[in-house]
Amino acid sequence: MDGLAASRPRWNRQGTMVCYSKQDTLTGHMAVYQRRYGLSMPEEQVTELDEDCENPVYSPNGMYIAFQLDDTTSGFYQLCVTPTTGLRAGSEQTEPMTDGAIVRTDAVAAPVSTAPVAGPAVIEAPKAAAPKLGIVTQVTFALEDHCYPEWSPDGQWLCYERDDDNGYTQIWRVPAFGGTEDQLTFANADHFTPRYLNSYEIVFTLSPDSGDDQIAKVNVYTHEVTILTSWPVDHGNPDPSFDGLSVTSVAPDDSGNMQVVRMAASGGSETWLTSGSYDLTEPDYGQDNQTIFAVRWTGSTSQIVWVDALNGGYTPVTDSLAIRDNPDAYVDTLLSTALAVYEREPWDLQSLLFGRGRRRPGAGVYLSRFRVPRRTDADGAQGAGLGVLALERVKPNPASGRVTIHWQVPAEAHVSLRIYNTAGQAVRVLADGMTKAGSYTSVWNGTDAKGRRLANGVYFYALDNGTKRISRKVILTE
Repeated sequence: MDGLAASRPRWNRQGTMVCYSKQDTLTGHMAVYQRRYGLSMPEEQVTELDEDCENPVYSPNGMYIAFQLDDTTSGFYQLCVTPTTGLRAGSEQTEPMTDGAIVRTDAVAAPVSTAPVAGPAVIEAPKAAAPKLGIVTQVTFALEDHCYPEWSPDGQWLCYERDDDNGYTQIWRVPAFGGTEDQLTFANADHFTPRYLNSYEIVFTLSPDSGDDQIAKVNVYTHEVTILTSWPVDHGNPDPSFDGLSVTSVAPDDSGNMQVVRMAASGGSETWLTSGSYDLTEPDYGQDNQTIFAVRWTGSTSQIVWVDALNGGYTPVTDSLAIRDNPDAYVDTLLSTALAVYEREPWDLQSLLFGRGRRRPGAGVYLSRFRVPRRTDADGAQGAGLGVLALERVKPNPASGRVTIHWQVPAEAHVSLRIYNTAGQAVRVLADGMTKAGSYTSVWNGTDAKGRRLANGVYFYALDNGTKRISRKVILTE
């Protein structure tokens, strides 16, 4: 798949179609297109409007596409929904599905919230009719930008980014076929990249005015926000697994390189899945909940890599002779085959002028296939055989009384975890012996090997598996 200025490809849940944005050569505006995978059929133009249509995404049943419309009437991005074509039945669509008509739904009544205080109760969406084939339905109208729509698992709601009256980006949702917008977050901070974790929780990046960006989730009924990450470093690009049990994101290592991490959907210790001297960004889970595609930047170019969410580590899927980003994964669990669609453009002098992250005209949408290795986990749980040795920073730091240290081991080895003073003397041994692969937690109460309270000051805790040693600083206070 390729085309003029094509961008933001997304699979449908069935792995049969890919939608994306591409410039309409007749109107000069970005339009929504789609193409069936595996058949020699031409791409199909889904919208033909005198306004840009961007960031398309399929509904869970594959029957609709939501996208953001650069609305020239309001001057803001608005969300729209349009049906997909009848290609699923084997017919060929040669004309655009839309003819420039947009149906407004701002007259639809708002839903009445009868949700309990907590729990995945059901709230009925407004009874607006789903759009008919060939009709674009506009579902938001507030004079603010509405960006990056994502469907709820039941296909009844869209979540997205929108600024509040104070200029902070918040997470909102709206019934997919028209209704009243519902603000979900309210803190004086920016909230980005929302993704549905399950029917009643949405994960996102929380970016406060001061401090580090963290991954969080919000309950759509209670509006309660829960922070999932613990490391005092910037996190981003969250993507939940399809089973709703874990979330992947990126965070910088000690060298400042972005790496792929994974955490439980309930929060807690983060598992480092990758390491190395290059940035990895934009992780995307596959349907098997064990496959993650990500972008590995090698200077001015990048490649798509497969990350093993079960055991850690990554394998290149493409070369690094071009610029590739915005991957979206589909995994055929029966055939153990993974398919990645992504944006690609050649690397040349013009690439240097545009720079990383700036899409130039002529970029195309491409697909790569990858045979997923068959993996086993004797314990039946994620965490065995992790790909990297990792030692978390303690939080809070300075610490008083009790220091909790999280660490992980990639393979069975003789591992030691020791506390040192500034003179380099070991004052306490927290672990020393053969250790199976997995994630662990050790607690230091600020005493030496004989149980005596140590003086306040700077100490170091070091993890060593014989081939690699990681050391971090902690300040002990009263």
